This record gives sequence, structure tokens and C-alpha cells, in this order.
Amino acid sequence: MEALPCAEEKAPARTATASCGTHRVLMWAPPRTLSTCLERAYIEHTEIHVQHEPFGTPFYWSEEAQSARESKSGTKPVTYASVAESVFLSAPPPGRRYIFSKNLSYYVAPHCLEHLARWQAQAEAAGDTVTHCFMMRHPAKAISSLYFKSVIDNEKTGYTHFDAVEAGFEQLWQLLCHLERKGAPPPTIIDADDLLEDPQGVMKAFSTAVGLPFKESMLSWAAGPVKELESPFSGWTEDVQKSTGIKRREKRSPPPSILTLPIEVQACIARAMVVYQKMSSRRLRAGGIIGDLDEERNVAEVLDVRAPVSRLGVAILLASIGLWVLNAELLQHAYTPEWEKPFCQGLMLKGSWSIMLVAWCGARRWQRIFEDEITFRKPLRITPTTVFLSIILMFLTQAASVTWIISLPRTPVSANMAIYQINPLLVYAFSIPLLNESLSYYKLAVVLLALFGALLVANGRLEDISRASTYATWDAWGYVLVTISTIIFSLKEVLFKRFFPSLSLSPTPLTDAMLCVGIIGVGSIIFLPVSLFALHITGIETFVLPPIHLLWSYGLVALTMAMYQTCVLCAIALTSPTFVSTGSILGIPGAMVWDYLELGHVESFLSVCGIGVITVAFVLLVVFSHGGEQDVKDCVYDLSQIRKKGIENSFTMAMASCGRIAERCVGRIAGTPAKQFDLV
Repeated sequence: MEALPCAEEKAPARTATASCGTHRVLMWAPPRTLSTCLERAYIEHTEIHVQHEPFGTPFYWSEEAQSARESKSGTKPVTYASVAESVFLSAPPPGRRYIFSKNLSYYVAPHCLEHLARWQAQAEAAGDTVTHCFMMRHPAKAISSLYFKSVIDNEKTGYTHFDAVEAGFEQLWQLLCHLERKGAPPPTIIDADDLLEDPQGVMKAFSTAVGLPFKESMLSWAAGPVKELESPFSGWTEDVQKSTGIKRREKRSPPPSILTLPIEVQACIARAMVVYQKMSSRRLRAGGIIGDLDEERNVAEVLDVRAPVSRLGVAILLASIGLWVLNAELLQHAYTPEWEKPFCQGLMLKGSWSIMLVAWCGARRWQRIFEDEITFRKPLRITPTTVFLSIILMFLTQAASVTWIISLPRTPVSANMAIYQINPLLVYAFSIPLLNESLSYYKLAVVLLALFGALLVANGRLEDISRASTYATWDAWGYVLVTISTIIFSLKEVLFKRFFPSLSLSPTPLTDAMLCVGIIGVGSIIFLPVSLFALHITGIETFVLPPIHLLWSYGLVALTMAMYQTCVLCAIALTSPTFVSTGSILGIPGAMVWDYLELGHVESFLSVCGIGVITVAFVLLVVFSHGGEQDVKDCVYDLSQIRKKGIENSFTMAMASCGRIAERCVGRIAGTPAKQFDLV
């Protein structure tokens, strides 16, 4: 950022009404770190005057604005100098002896750093004392929450994009270094998670350290807006104003996965982690303890930013594969020539997904009992945006289903199945422009390997499938339609990830997926009469009610189908569309195992080879999705060095290199700290 236009202005004069002896505490924090919650506690003390982010106005709305985010909102007659006068020189209201002024770090750093010392010197010359302090939170939590409020839950904030400058951690470090260079006493630093674990202990220690009075009654308050928190910003403090206090939390919540966030947000979190780790070792804890009592826990916590949720995503993906196999077998057993209505079946079964809306209502009622986060991630809600996006997904789902059903009598089943197996490749291709996924030759190779395995299975079963086929006429339109169906199906998965990013940040991705599936089901029911009438009138498929004795069978099919779709959407939210689409190919060997156990059907050698290839591809995908791509590059480099240098016992060294790399990959997937090795 450039220097302020006011850089050469005269320092603000002390307000005539100010009384000497005011103790001023200036808190600097990145956004979404519970600093407003701390403000709300000090508002409860009758001797403390609280100023809520006064430097935010000149940063966004003045002629000296350092951000263009609010450029269309006009300017306000305020300058950094006038705000500094209020913060450093104005007298508190009658009866108040202390001023607690909270600002976000990027409001003043780096562009105002040189002015801080001048403003503080004037306040101290007038007999006041000025104390600086800092508040922070794990960057994966704070910055994920900032992204959530800037891009997803932005109806009230009005924000349209994520700005890395507003993360504030790097500016926080610049402020700390600047104050230390100017000879300031070591500033007090607190962590939001420490505050939530022991509100009374941390608040008491913090108040003592910065020279503010503390009463236990400050930790609770009446819900509702307060004048002190009024500001030009909207949508940022509602959670605090609706709260009734800082409640003790028995267990520290783990950081969320950052793998599902956009690349620029992940990079921002990575830079902030450097600052967080440096400042964390100096933070104040309950009882006045400085530093970290458990460094190993913090290291594991940093590593867990990637691992836990990703493992959960793998587990849910495997569950979806099991449900898919079960659903396919149930559907096969439910089939009867007396009700051979594929269009009607497809439409009615998707309408049955509405049962997940009932399940969502019950799950949310139970989850609300345990919600204790004042800020940070929020579950998906029924909003016009959620309904609109779910209806779009419904149309895409129906379009993929209809085109696929029409293509079946026009193509050989083996060819139809083989074309649909290019789904992972299409998903990966769509993910690059729509999700900004980087082009990785390793992942591309894995996707192609999985596709090759699927084709081996398809060719291995070609003879049996061809004999079982009852369709005699195949034409080019059939191939076109199944290709269109595959494209729509692949695009749907990527668009879900693109337009439902909140599920990636939500603390309840499974129930949020229930909501999406439930809305799709309700939408399908609404459009069901029109669709059936159109099919009946055009003669494509005459409408006939299903026999009563089939209701139980199709009821089970409907339930497993809804559960399968919920797991798929949840797995996409927790991992990536490419990971899920490639992993879903495991359903092929799953179905083959079922056929063997139930029917004793033995697959051909070619099909068994295909199963092995698919399994290897999935394992490699899991490794690469946990950062193993760099490990593979390291292994290739080590092997090249061994060959180049002609090291003795090269075979043993090569095996050791591969083994250590494998150990590192397994450790990362298991969530244990990675070891460093000198391989060559």
C-alpha cells in the first residue's frame, strides 16, 4: 500500500475536553478472531469506554481509503488524523476512566505505522497511558470464516469477493515488529481458542496484563444490539449481538480442512500460519502463563488442517459406493415386466429424495443443542439461494437421467457403460476452469489409469452383456445421447462444488447434503405431474400406476438412492469432484463381488485385472490428495541421484528411498506428523 496523503499533515491536537490520566488500550486483531466478543465483554464494565473499529471508516470510506471494496458507497468526511484524535486524544464519556479501542490490523499496517508513534507520543505527553495488545485465532478458522462471510454467507455483508489483504495476519506481524522497534514493552497476545476454553481465566489474566479492570459479570450479557458496536459495516457482528456471553467450551474445536478452499485462500492461510506459529509461543494463557504448554499439540493441530476431514471424506465416499451397489442390486430385484416404465421410475424415485428433508429437520434440531461457536462456520440454511441452486441441480440430474434412459435401447450396454466411465476425466477437465484446480499430470495419470481399469472390466464382460442384451437396433444418436448424459452428469458434480462452497466449510456437511437432496426431491415432486402428463400425451411412455406389491421393493430402492446421493454430495464437499468421481469407479468391483457372493458368477481374467487397476488407481489418488504428489517427485529425484552418482548398493538405497516416501505418505494420511529424511 502507498503512504497516506495525510503523511505530512500536522499531528492532531489534543481535544480541549480531554482529561489527563486516561488509560487507553489499543487491541489489534485479524478479522473473525472473536475480538468483537471481547469488546462486548468490556462494554459490560461501567468504567470502560469501548470504540469499535474506528480506523475502519477511513480505510474504506474516506478520501484516504486504502481499499476499493466500498468505492461505490461514497466517501465520509473523515480522515486518519481525525480518527486518531478520537482514539488517542479525546476524553472518555463522564464516569469512564478507560478506553478500549479495537481495530483490525490491516486498517493501519503498513501505511500508518510511522504515524502511530507520533499519535501515541502526544497522548503520553498529555498524561495518558497507551497499551497495545493483540488477539488472534488459528488461521484455518479465522480465514475460512472470512472467506465464508465474504463469498458465501454474504447477503448481509454485501461482499462479493475474498481479499487476502483483509486476512490481517501479516499486518499483525508488521504491527508487532514496529512496536518492538520503537521500544514498546512486549505487547500482550491472546488466542481466541484459549479464551473459549477458559473465559474467566484468560479474561482475568488479559485484563491484568493490559491494565483494565475485570469483573466476572462481564462474561455474560443480555442479547440484543448495543450502541458501542454500531458501525458502517453490516452482517459482521450479528452473532455476537445475539449471544448472551462467552461460554466455556470443554474441548478445543479442530481447524477445518483447507483442501476444499480456493487456491488463493489456501495460500493466504499458509502465509498466516507462519505468523500464527511465531506469535503463539508468546501468547498469554490463563493464570498469566506466557507461551505454549504443549508445542506438540500445536504442531499436530497445524497438520490436522489437512488430514481429519479428508479422511472423513474418504470414509463417506466408500459408504456411498456401498450404497450404490446395494441400490443397484435392489433395483434389479425390484424390476418386473409388468411395470416397465423407466421414465416414470426415474422421476418418482427422485421425488422420493424429499424424505431427506424430513431427516434434515430432525438432524438440525439435534445439532442445535450442541452448537457453541459464536463465529466461524455455519450450517447451510433454507434460503432463496439454496433453493434456487438445488433446483438447478435437479434439472441437471433429470436431464442426465432422461438422456441416459433414451440412449439405452440405442447402444450396446457395454458401450454405454464404457462411455459413462469417462466421467472422472470430464470432471477433472471441468474442475480446471470452474474450480481453479491446477493441472497435475500425476492426477491426470491416475484418472486415466482408473478409466483404463474400467474399460478392462467392460471388455471382460462384453460377451456376457452382449448375449444378455435384448436390443437389436443401435444408432449414432444413442452414442450422442449417452455422451450428452455423461457430460451433464460430470458438469453437475463440479457445479455443485462451485456453487455450494459453504458445504466445504460447514461444520455439518452431511446434514447440509441432506438439505440439498431433500430440496431436489421436493422440486421433483412439484414437476412430477407435468412431466408424467407430457410423457403420456406425447406417447413416449403411457402412465400406469405401479402395482401395490412393488411399493415395498421400490421404497427400499428410493431410500438407498436418497442416502447414496446424500453421501456423494457430502463426499464432494469434503474432498473434490475428481476424487469422488474417480473413487466411484470402485463400485464396479463392488458389484462384481456382490454378484459372486449372491450368484456365484466368476469374472474373466480381464475383468479381474481391471479390478486390480481400479484399486491401484484409487490408492494413488488418496495418496496424491494428501500431498503425496510432492513425495513422489522427491522419490523420483532420489532415484535419479542414485543412478547419476552410481552409489554402491543402489538397489538397497532405492528401496529405502521408496519405503521412506511410503511411510511419509501413510503418516500424512493417518494424520501423524511427517518425518524429515535425508535419502541421498
